[in-house]
Amino acid sequence: MLRSLTFTIAAAVAAVGCGSSSPDTPATPSGDAAVDAAPETSVKPEGTADLTLLTLTTWQGQLDPLTVTDAVATTSYGGFATLSSYFKAERAATTDDVLLVTGGDEFGATPVLSSAFEDEPAIKALEFLGLKATTFGNHNFHWGIAGLRKLIEKASYTFVSSNLTNVGAELGPKVVVPYWITEVGKTAPKPKVAFLGLSAPELLSMQFPGKFGSIGIQEPIAAANEAARAARAAGASLVVVLVHAGADGVDASGNPSGDIVDLAKGITGVDVFVADHTDVRVNATINGALVVQNRKRGRGYAVVKVKIVDGAVVSKSAVNKEAVGTITAVLPAGGSCTLPSECASGTCTSGKCVISCPSTACPDTSFSCVAGACQKVVMAPDPAAEAVLEPYRKALPEKFDQKLAVIDQEYKRGGTPQIERIGETPLGDLVADALLARCAPFGAKIAIVHGGGLRNGLPSTYAPADTTLRRNAVGYAVGPPYDLVVGDIFSLHPYGNDVVVRKIRGSVLWAALEHGFSALPAAMGGFPQIAGFKVVYDPAAAALSRVVSVTLNDGTVILKDDPKELSLATVDFINAGGDGYSMLVETVPSPTLDPLTTILIDYLRASSPVPAPVGGRLVKKL
Repeated sequence: MLRSLTFTIAAAVAAVGCGSSSPDTPATPSGDAAVDAAPETSVKPEGTADLTLLTLTTWQGQLDPLTVTDAVATTSYGGFATLSSYFKAERAATTDDVLLVTGGDEFGATPVLSSAFEDEPAIKALEFLGLKATTFGNHNFHWGIAGLRKLIEKASYTFVSSNLTNVGAELGPKVVVPYWITEVGKTAPKPKVAFLGLSAPELLSMQFPGKFGSIGIQEPIAAANEAARAARAAGASLVVVLVHAGADGVDASGNPSGDIVDLAKGITGVDVFVADHTDVRVNATINGALVVQNRKRGRGYAVVKVKIVDGAVVSKSAVNKEAVGTITAVLPAGGSCTLPSECASGTCTSGKCVISCPSTACPDTSFSCVAGACQKVVMAPDPAAEAVLEPYRKALPEKFDQKLAVIDQEYKRGGTPQIERIGETPLGDLVADALLARCAPFGAKIAIVHGGGLRNGLPSTYAPADTTLRRNAVGYAVGPPYDLVVGDIFSLHPYGNDVVVRKIRGSVLWAALEHGFSALPAAMGGFPQIAGFKVVYDPAAAALSRVVSVTLNDGTVILKDDPKELSLATVDFINAGGDGYSMLVETVPSPTLDPLTTILIDYLRASSPVPAPVGGRLVKKL
């Protein structure tokens, strides 16, 4: 449930360009104008228009397509250029005014093509796509107050907030509070559309302390109700809430659960909620309002249709769509080989009989044989969009295309729920091993990283220019083994967290582990990935009573109330209480060491070819 307290973010954490609308209405207050000041007299809504809203969810600068492989095909989703083609097609297919909006996190903790340039490429891409309005998510604060303010100043689209305080002083006058109004329609009088922006208090522990400056946050339901009332009084025919909170899941009937449901039930006077933050597709009506959400990072988008007649909304509907780029068929496996003669069909490559077209037929005539692969182009990328990224792609290889290491397997993350947030994974083991190896000279005996900090697999979705590299993506040489480049590491961990070595008592370690397992069976960003010890836990037991035993690799048993101290290596984010690890907060923070990305690069380079990590660290009680 959403918390109902009002407090400053800093204090809370320390204690633990071209839409198609008409010109914007200038009457909306900006900066830190009084959030609860409604007009003394109401303006009657008026005008008739057909409006299409296009919505993205937590895009996070996903400039390159996502790739998903199953037993049948490898499918690419989204990516800036493919989304551009989809959005151009949507605009061409309607005479409606079309506005692209999102619920925050459109940048921040981005893949390397954007993060290497402090998210300037993401801003340029969003402007090209025609983003009109957004609000603030936790990842928007990735670069801190100064960095976020620079990005806001660069952007041509609108940032709106209904429940952040002191936001104008920290982020500048371009931030609009408590609502932003624009007009739509072809003829006067034109209907007014109001956009509210909500940030959920639950996000406060998801950024490093200090990155919010003096910004405060109000309880979202009360703030939204007041902003919606004020927007209606200002003549808004349609009220849309851009909210950085989403659904945890949907049932068989499509009914969502999670924070967005609580918000939609508590907020009145709203027509549409554009939900965000989680990776769940939603299309539902709650409390009379349409609630839409998409798969994250451009894997899908929603098309919301609204008809306004004489100042009143007479109909609204939504359709969720997948942004499929290409589908590459998985041809039958050809077995292993050492000599070409051992392959009944295909060629012997890297010890495998590689089956390719045209010697093997494609599944059907909708596929074309392209460089030996059966490929179907569902939506071609927009060349004009690709040209926007070309200067950044040219500047990137010198730093990020350097070959780093060879791995003998794919290290996966993600899924529904995300595997690194519900259990031990080889990727988590690998990262924790690297951390412990680097910090052992500083006395570290154990290491803990949080699953939420692992943002990509290995190899990652980063696309190096050298197509002779062995990768798990279409257009590269076949693996395993796979070739890693430096860009993979910045895609895996884009946060820039530094490493800390500090002393903790055994009792604190138990408390931290209990917290890490507390959300099960639900996924949690704070789920621990560990090195240097073994934990037996019982997921069926009550939350905060699930740890059964803790044993160091040298055989030392750590008891629940153990007063002994041991040295822990972790990242500064959770050491400062991030992801709910309040038990780790220090009165005087320990000094930081190297960035985690540097540690991973050094470890993988020195270990190549990298052996698979030994698992069995987090053991469920039978």
